[in-house]
Order: sequence, then C-alpha cells, then structure tokens
Amino acid sequence: MNAGKSRIYGVELETTLTLFEGFNVQAGYTYLNTKILSIPDFPTPAGSLYVIDGAQRKGDPVALSPKNKLTLAANYTLPLDESIGRITVGANYIYTGKQVTNYGDRNSDDPTIQKLGTIPSFNLVNLDATWSSIGGQPVDVALFATNVTNEKYYTFIAGLGVSTGFETAQLGQPRMYGVRIKHRFGS
Repeated sequence: MNAGKSRIYGVELETTLTLFEGFNVQAGYTYLNTKILSIPDFPTPAGSLYVIDGAQRKGDPVALSPKNKLTLAANYTLPLDESIGRITVGANYIYTGKQVTNYGDRNSDDPTIQKLGTIPSFNLVNLDATWSSIGGQPVDVALFATNVTNEKYYTFIAGLGVSTGFETAQLGQPRMYGVRIKHRFGS
C-alpha cells in the first residue's frame, strides 16, 4: 500500500471461564477500525514507462484488517487417574469478518469486478482430542480435525484482474484430519 498516512485503533477482549473442574471455555473478540487518511501524489515524468496506480482512496479501510474477529473454544479434561494419563477433548470456532485485500479492481465500472478485492466473512470449526502421558509414559497422542465444515474461503486476492485480464487468489485450508504423536526424552 502506498498510503501516506493511516490510522488504526481497536480493542481486544479475552476471557476464560472454568465452569466446573476440567471444563474450560475461552472467548476472544477483536474489533479494528482502520482508515487511510492521506495518499501521496506520485508524479511520473513525461514519457515514463512506469505507471503508478493508487487505487486506494482516502477513507478506505487498511487492507487485510478485518473489522471483527471472534474466537470461542471449549475443552474438557476427563477425570481419570494419573496412571491412565490425561485425556482432553476440545472444539473451537473462529469467525473472521470481511476484509479488503487489494484496491486494484475498484476502478472498474463492473460492480462484480469491484468486489474482487474483498474477502467475505468466513467461519471455521476445529476439533481435537489429546491423550497425554499415556499410561504414565512420556508419550502423547493427539487427534485433530480442522475446518470440519469444509468452509471454502480465500485468505488473499491479488487484485490483478483489470490490469492483466485474470485474477489470482490464495485459498484457505480445506478440511484436514491428522494425528500427532510426541515422545518426550529426558526428565
């Protein structure tokens, strides 16, 4: 971004509640308010081969800064004897509000092309289960599933559409399942 000045302010809140022994709930919320305050003038010499296109405008939000983000998580640790190990199951939910990723296509007369620089809001749900210190041994096994609803979302859009005739975007991670095994050596 070639903004001369911008401002950003916001608030971030986090809390953890233990509703009963072994059961924890966490919540987090972030609010960002961003604004481009000024755009410098970049004159180019006559006959220059370079074109400077400042598609961002005074008053626009700063790119890649969602106004709202919410996270909710819950974990429960089963009340088991230490000789068995510790088994914890959990889930988390993440909401990310819409955000501008580029300003390049906003000068188009086509409203569909103008929207290409904005990522819509998206929701992700992740699950996990961990068995730590299995049978009192220094071994942990964790099962996880990310993006369990298989939400299709973008994390970045380049903004090349008008100038190149094609657009590129970075996709968010698809649904994934996995296992992590950890062995601790030493004391």
